[in-house]
Amino acid sequence: MNSILSASSIAKQLGNRELFRDLTLSFARGSRVGLIGRNGIGKSTLIKILAGIIEPDEGTIARSSDIKVLYVPQSEAELASCNDSIEEFLRQSFTPYGDVQGAQLVSQGIKMLLATACSDNAPEADSLVKDLSGGWQKRLCLVKCLVQKPDFLILDEPTNHLDFDGLAWLDTILDGFKGGFIITSHDRALLDTHCNRIIELSSWSSRLIDIDGNYIYFVSKRDEIYEAQIKESRSLANKAARELDWLRAGVKARTTKASARIKSANEVIDAAKSAKSRLNTKNHTVSAIETFTTSNRRTKELINIYGVSKQIGDKSLFSDLDLEIVAGECLALVGPNGSGKSTLMKLLTGEIKPDQGKIKYASHLQVAYYSQKRTLLPLEDTLMRALAPDGDTVMIGDKAINVNSWAKQLGFRQDQLSTLVKDLSGGEKARITLGQILQTKADILLLDEPTNDLDIETLELLETGLDSFPGAIVIVTHDRYLLKTLPDRLLALKGDGTTAILSSFDQWEMIRKTGNEQPNSKPNSAELKAKEVSKANYQDQKELRSLERKINKLETEIETTQTSMSNTNETSELIALTEKLASLNAELEGYYERWMELEN
Repeated sequence: MNSILSASSIAKQLGNRELFRDLTLSFARGSRVGLIGRNGIGKSTLIKILAGIIEPDEGTIARSSDIKVLYVPQSEAELASCNDSIEEFLRQSFTPYGDVQGAQLVSQGIKMLLATACSDNAPEADSLVKDLSGGWQKRLCLVKCLVQKPDFLILDEPTNHLDFDGLAWLDTILDGFKGGFIITSHDRALLDTHCNRIIELSSWSSRLIDIDGNYIYFVSKRDEIYEAQIKESRSLANKAARELDWLRAGVKARTTKASARIKSANEVIDAAKSAKSRLNTKNHTVSAIETFTTSNRRTKELINIYGVSKQIGDKSLFSDLDLEIVAGECLALVGPNGSGKSTLMKLLTGEIKPDQGKIKYASHLQVAYYSQKRTLLPLEDTLMRALAPDGDTVMIGDKAINVNSWAKQLGFRQDQLSTLVKDLSGGEKARITLGQILQTKADILLLDEPTNDLDIETLELLETGLDSFPGAIVIVTHDRYLLKTLPDRLLALKGDGTTAILSSFDQWEMIRKTGNEQPNSKPNSAELKAKEVSKANYQDQKELRSLERKINKLETEIETTQTSMSNTNETSELIALTEKLASLNAELEGYYERWMELEN
């Protein structure tokens, strides 16, 4: 299939930091591409180059002359102060099409904007754009492009600000779209459902991983690529060790042949260092977000809610709510915007009081609260001081960690330590807040939209940590992928003052879409089996990631032990090191056997 949009050997640098170099990729008509990668790695810059918004430092962009390519940015700041109505905003957008066609596009745009809208807060055509929520402004930006029937769409984080209704609307729109697109997104459910090709901008694999298939398939193939790079790194490391031994032994004569061998040896050593550096970049976060700690409380019941009611103005959020929160379970709060999820969180923290009923806490309960507003961040402090307010170390559980190492584990570069918090991105601020919570010994984690602004890599680390947290978790999130795997129960706040306890996110989707599902009915065997399989797959993926870290750590320890053996002349020390090496190799073999079982 012929390419309609392509980039050839492009490079881009921001300040002193190189985002990417020598990238080549192309897009065929009808291709549906998801672009992923860590925050700050250059995704938005790359698609702006593809859209023609900015130019690359090197390389070329080619577009077919007979196609219409339209770009939708993450946000359009001018909408916040736009005094036009929705209808007038669209009319002005379509002025180049003439009066008749422009009027048709306005009509189609309003119809598309409100398609599948099941929210009581849906706007009218004469609503002012500046008064719309972030989610409705995002819909309006998408509609403005979609009704022009582009051949190819370039979308930068289209799920930002969308609630569940907005996400369902976007699903419907993408299902019906006939053209192709490239989307930058951290929404794994969207990537899995709508994309047939995933591209990852990566700092560890030649900057680009490009795989045909949806997101789940991409993850499996990416792991294979990673394993191949581990093998390559091991092979290069062994070869580099032999070359180092040869160099240390000295060269008898500086012949041409010897000089060539020296050059070749240095190239091998540099390649080994480069391969190790790439793998360290991928794994540098270690298991920072797996280090949640508790106070080792023995009490199972943590919070009991008895007949609690709360209303805002004349609107009842929930009434006569009974709920028990116990250690070892994850409870997700779901519901439309304005249904009371954040209000219930504040009730649980004690920040506000219920109108009726009571909330009983276990004695000396320790609560860690993650607010989506992140108002407690020291915006005028440097990153280093925000991470370690009292010195150069932080306490994680009973372990002191140097702030440089802690910053690295949380995904920050060392050159960012002097950056002011106010100058960091939303995702970077989110990681600071997570770091603050990690330093708190808690019995219960109250997490209000912790996934906002997080890239996929950090999301996976967060999920792994939450899944192993021994206390209780109450979470609010719009991450559909996480909601399908992590919670044990869901509390649905339906927006009309009523609530329901559900066993799966699929149940909530059914209630939200049709309103026909009995909220308290037990899930059927198919639902239970689907959730069981989903949980099992998630657990396997988590264990695989954990095994990879353990294998890397063991191999490093084995190399260190082998080096110590070659440097000692003491018989007793040599015997001890030999026994240690045998034990490490046996442990490594066990890890590899388990790794193969999971891979198969």
